[in-house]
Parts: sequence; C-alpha cells; structure tokens
Amino acid sequence: MSPGVAFADEVVEIESPNSALHNLEAEQALLGAIISQKEALSKVKQIITPDDFFEPVHQDLYTKILAIHDDGGALTYTIVKAKLGAFGAHDLGGLTAAAYAARLAAEAAIPNEVIDLARIVRDMAQRRALADAGAILRERIEDDAPIMDAATDALAAIDEIIASRSDPHTQPVSMGEAARGSIERMQTAISTPNYMPGLTSGLRTIDDRTGGFKRGEFSVIAGRPGMGKSALDVAIARSQAAAGYNALLFSLEMTSADIADRAIADAAWNDHSPIPYQNMRLGKVLREQQQRLTEAALAFERLPLVIEPQAGLTLSQIAARARKHHQKLQRQGKTLDAIHIDHMHIVRPSNRYQGRPVQEVTEISNGLKALAKDLNVAVIAMAQLNRGVENRDNKRPTMSDLRESGSIEQDADLILLMFREAYYLERHTGGSPEAEAARLSRLAHVMDIVELDIVKQRSGPTGVVTLMCDIACNVFRDLDGAGQ
Repeated sequence: MSPGVAFADEVVEIESPNSALHNLEAEQALLGAIISQKEALSKVKQIITPDDFFEPVHQDLYTKILAIHDDGGALTYTIVKAKLGAFGAHDLGGLTAAAYAARLAAEAAIPNEVIDLARIVRDMAQRRALADAGAILRERIEDDAPIMDAATDALAAIDEIIASRSDPHTQPVSMGEAARGSIERMQTAISTPNYMPGLTSGLRTIDDRTGGFKRGEFSVIAGRPGMGKSALDVAIARSQAAAGYNALLFSLEMTSADIADRAIADAAWNDHSPIPYQNMRLGKVLREQQQRLTEAALAFERLPLVIEPQAGLTLSQIAARARKHHQKLQRQGKTLDAIHIDHMHIVRPSNRYQGRPVQEVTEISNGLKALAKDLNVAVIAMAQLNRGVENRDNKRPTMSDLRESGSIEQDADLILLMFREAYYLERHTGGSPEAEAARLSRLAHVMDIVELDIVKQRSGPTGVVTLMCDIACNVFRDLDGAGQ
C-alpha cells in the first residue's frame, strides 16, 4: 500500500510516478459498496480485475472478495471483515483491517453509482498502462533499440488496452436466455429459404457442409505450398464481398496488384475461354478477353473488400488495423464481417517467444481466436503444413501435419485441409512406360480437382468435399456448376 494511504479527508503521500493517474476516493467508495451491498459485485465483476486498483491493499481486498464469492460464500460485510486477516504488511494508516473495512462500508457509493465507479477505476488503470507503455518506449529508444522493435513492443501494450475497451460480444448469459436464442435461431432458419448462419464461401458444397464462416469463430485453411491456399482465400474473400459482406484481407506475401489480377481472372472466367492471371500481367489476352476483364474490374469499384498488403506485420499490428477498420465501418452504420490472413505462419511474432516456434504459433493462434471474438467477425487464416507430408507415399494431409499444430487444433473452430493430387502427379515423372501411362491417365482424371478435408468443425460434421479448380485462373467452383 502507498505510504500514508487514508480516506479522502486525510493526508495522502504517494511516491509512484503514476500518482496522478488514480482515484483513491473512487476505489474506496466502490469497495465499500461491494462489501455492504448484496448486488454490487455482480454488477462490476465483468468490468474490473484486482490489478485495476492502484492501491495494493485494494488489490488484495478485491482478490479476497472474489475468492469468497467464487467459493460460494455469502458476501456480507460481517463475513468479509472476518476473512480479511491482517492484510499482511499493508499500512492502513493506523487502522486495523476490521476498522478499515468499516470505514469503506461507511463511505460506500449508492447502488446506481457502482458501475460508473468501476469504469473510473478501470479507466485510471488503463491510463497508467498507457503511461507505462510510453515510458517503456522512451527507455528503449534511449537504449538505441531498433526502431521497429521498440514500436512493436509499444503497439502490443497499447493493443491490449484497446482490446479491453472494445465492446464485448461474449457477455455471460443465463441458460434460459441461451435456450431462447437457440429457439429463435431455429425459427429463423425454418422461415428463411436457403438460410445460412454464417458468411458464404461462395461455394455451395462448402456452405452446405459448414453453414458458412461464422462470426466470432476462427477458421483455418491449411495445405502444402502449391495446393492453392492463397487462391482459395482470394476467391472466398471476393465472394463474401460480392454478397455484401465487409471483408478485410491481410496479404503478407502478395501485393494488392497480384490479388487484383487473381480476383479479376476469377470473376471473368468461363470454361470456354479461361484467362490465366499471369497472362494479364504479360498482356497476352485476346480482345474479347480484354472486354470481360475490364467489365469484371469495373464491378469491383464498390466491392466492400479492403486489402492490407504490407509484409511482416505482427499480430498486434494486424489487430490494431482491424479495429481501426471496424471502427470506421461502425461510424458508417456498417459492420466488419470477415478478416482474412494469408498466411498465419508468416505473421511476425513478438519478441516474447523469439526462437521458440511452438510458442510463437500459439501466441498468433490465440490472438486470432481472441480477435474473432472481440470484434465478432469471422477470422479465416491460411496455414502451412509440415514438410513431412512430402516424405509419405500417401500425401493427403492430416490434422497432425499442421506446423506447430497443438494450439491451432485447439483454437480453431473449423479446419480444412487442402489437397490437389494433380500437383504431385505433374512432378512425379519417369518410371516404366506402364507407370508413366498410369500417371498420365490419373492426371487427366484429377487435373481440375481439389479436395478439402473438413477435419474439425465444432458445430457440424467432418468429411471431404470435392471442388473443381483452375489454379492458373484462381478459380474454384462446385463440380455441378463448373461452367458458371
């Protein structure tokens, strides 16, 4: 406890550099209300934590109060006072623990002020955290730390504060409220033709199996290089935007021009005259194809899809930019619906776990899961698979092939593994004439086929779905609608 802590009408001497960034009177009035008013704790428990209090004695007191409540004990003034003990080495300005608790109860806020006081305490705690972040940044700059490292550490600290102040989408609800919501969702599904609870993938085969990508959920699409992860992600993001959803695509490998080439080639595609997106860059397009490409590009003018093409972003930078876009859309009366990450294994980790890849991936996976819940958006991340796939005769991936997969398996609500047999058949040449004939025959059969194995789905079945693909044109279609 700060030396000489007393009540508002007494002298207080505080030595902390953040001494101006706290409100002793608010802390005392709030704790007094919690001690003396039966419903006060339930009103503020979701707003503040023990660390939000400036005074160590208040942190200790609130921790003890939470322990009593969590153990199922009745939270009355008499019980709290009996369990306070001597507060260890805390200086109570000459008061006993019981006397201090009595003074708190006597100074208690009235019931309708409790939530406002809790927000004041939290606000002061976050101001202190901001001041600390500024002090750390100044110290690192004075120590000649690399500018990007210093800025990244400060941004991570600030982002934690931003996240704690964001509107929560996971407030506790009673079982009765949850049951009513369940019935309402069922009635909506019954009364709405072709109802889908999530955001479309643009592919009926996937949507029928998954119900779409859902808000608040973290989905992962994984595969080895060459399977078409980036192509599928661009196609899904374009389809979501075309359906009216606001999507944000973090492309850590490709430029915005590369993404535009792929999306335009996809939108302009037909099976009679496909246009590889590479041909657009090289200018190898026919006049009729130019017309189709131009019309497709014009349709993108108002497409609600924003590309963030900067490489080397950290999780904190991704979160900060996503929140900024989310707030911008909110001011326009809109919502951010989907965030795409291509891909999560090249998100730059913080310095906290430098050199420990499993912990680095865990930090990124946990952060993307939290971002989905925090902003109530669908987060869809591409992921890399281990090289071990290449050493097996059967190269179809399994969930254990995810790189540093433990945290991804745990955090993801939906995991799809991509496999294109044609990719391996095209590269496995040679052998006997019989083997070569068999290879070419099989290649012709699977040339435009991609498998997506749904290996995890919290709210639905698993299993393999098969799609038509034209990787050169960034195209994916349902097999029974390939000519669309």
